[in-house]
This record gives sequence, structure tokens and C-alpha cells, in this order.
Amino acid sequence: MKKSVLFTVVLGLLFSSSFFGCEHKKESAESVLQKLAKITPAEAKTLALKNANGEIIEGGLELENGLLIYSYDVQMPDKVITEIQINAKDGSVVLKKTETALKEAAEVKESKGIVSEKEGEAKTEAASGEEKAGEHEAEETAEAREKSGATFVGTIPITKEVNLNSLAKISENQAKASALKLAEGKVEQIKLENENGYLVYTVRVKYKGDEFDVLVDAGNAKVLGVEGE
Repeated sequence: MKKSVLFTVVLGLLFSSSFFGCEHKKESAESVLQKLAKITPAEAKTLALKNANGEIIEGGLELENGLLIYSYDVQMPDKVITEIQINAKDGSVVLKKTETALKEAAEVKESKGIVSEKEGEAKTEAASGEEKAGEHEAEETAEAREKSGATFVGTIPITKEVNLNSLAKISENQAKASALKLAEGKVEQIKLENENGYLVYTVRVKYKGDEFDVLVDAGNAKVLGVEGE
């Protein structure tokens, strides 16, 4: 009887340690961003509903255009969807956009590449002759990487071994300034590197006891992503 109880306890401990180990490894990108937010999800939802009196159907914390925001889709009583973006740093409303169900469905179709033959011909004509050969090639490279599952798309693709410093269009100080807008801490390290096939500055920032790698586009100083340590 004692052996059976002991075996059960040991098995339980092994299962618990394995379970919590998996949870630690599966820390989501949102949980990393949450450490940088000054507004809680509950506060953000309250602010969103003050600006759109309806029901939140989806949304969460994300990084968009270098800004940390809570983005929510709110369904209004008349079934119209209103997108509300709340600044996760100060609680201000970044965007309020109302869309009809028809417009939203059209955007979904377009995002999936579903367009009519006429629309496709119009887009083809509009695109022809607009880009130089080199720019067009860079766009195709970026599109291919994005479809392959790359976590972000930068402005300076790296397709071969080159001197990275010769390609950067912004300085280290500009990259630091962009990183510190997101993580208001102390810069521990900065380096220029090839990340996911794009030229970025990786800025190591220490913020409230945690360390983050903020990835800054070396072409336009836009924050492309953040990774927790």
C-alpha cells in the first residue's frame, strides 16, 4: 500500500514538473509584450468599450508599426464591427475604425488572395512599370519570405554575404532611440545583424529586471519585433 502511494506521488511530481516546463517554453509573444505594457488588458478593454459601446469579439496585445497596442474588434448592436486600438503605454486611442460586414468580408477575401478576374487585371495594369527591376526583385524576395513564415519583413533584404555596415541607413543612436520608445530601460548592447534575411539592429534593453532584444529595421528605424530573454 505504501509503495503504491509513493509511486503515485512521484508520478504526480514528474508530471507536474514536465507540465510546467512545457508551459515555460511556450511563453507567447503576447506575454513577452505584456511585460512592456503599462496598461492592463482589463483597463484596455474598459477604454475600448467606452469608445465603442458593444461586445469585444476578438483582439489582444500586439506590436504594430513599432507601437505597442491593444487591438480589439467590437461588435456593435447593429452588427457593425468597430476596430479600436489602445496605446498600451498611456491608454490613448490610436485608431477607431468602423467597417460594414460587406467591407470586412471584402478585406478578408483580399487578404486570402481571392479577387475577381477584372480586379486582378486592373491590379496587374496598375503595377506594371511602377517599380524598377531592383525594387521589384526586392519586393518579390520580401513576399516570398513573408509567405514562408518569417516573423517580420524588413526594408533591407540580405541575399548574400556582404559588409552589413555598408547597407545600414540609420545610425546606432537612431536604433537605440526607437528601441527605448518600446522598452524604456537601459541599453545593454547593440549589434547589426542579419535576422530572418533582413538587416536589423538588435538592441538589448534591460527593463524592470527583464532583458529584451528589440529588433529595429536598419533601413527606417521601425521596431519589427521584440524577444524576451
